[in-house]
Amino acid sequence: MVYIFMQYANLRLSTTISVQSLKRVIKDCGLQPYFKENEVEKKIEEISHRFNGYMDIKSLSFHGFFSFMIFVANRRFDKEPTLQDRLTSLIKTCIGALRNKGVRSRRLRREEVHEGFGGGKKIYMLPSRTYKHRSKSCGPIKIGYQNVDRNADRNNNKNSIIFPQIIQK
Repeated sequence: MVYIFMQYANLRLSTTISVQSLKRVIKDCGLQPYFKENEVEKKIEEISHRFNGYMDIKSLSFHGFFSFMIFVANRRFDKEPTLQDRLTSLIKTCIGALRNKGVRSRRLRREEVHEGFGGGKKIYMLPSRTYKHRSKSCGPIKIGYQNVDRNADRNNNKNSIIFPQIIQK
């Protein structure tokens, strides 16, 4: 759910999602036939009043977005027995639509790779998930050290910078 929110929210400007972005979520996920013309706007306004009060704020925080997605899941997948099943179906629908639309983020590519292995969902950064055969471009960078022969200064330090002597007249 957070991933879908981040795809449509303009996080550079604010941490909320605008009404236009919510309409684009509905359009991109192919959910327009399940809603009447002004029904989406009315629901967004209702959720906005619940979270923001009666202020003239035309965007939703993540909690408002989550409430909106619950509304959409209840409308679209009303045959599913539980809310969790409805939300899971909605998330799968939206992620599939994003894939078909051409969004190729690291998260979607990672999910495709692990679905191909047939394993269950795992946490990404566990050591058991690291691949044994990594390409050389993923390996550690080797830095070649230059061995410069310098004479030791008066403190017997070879690494210090040698300044020219100051000549006093």
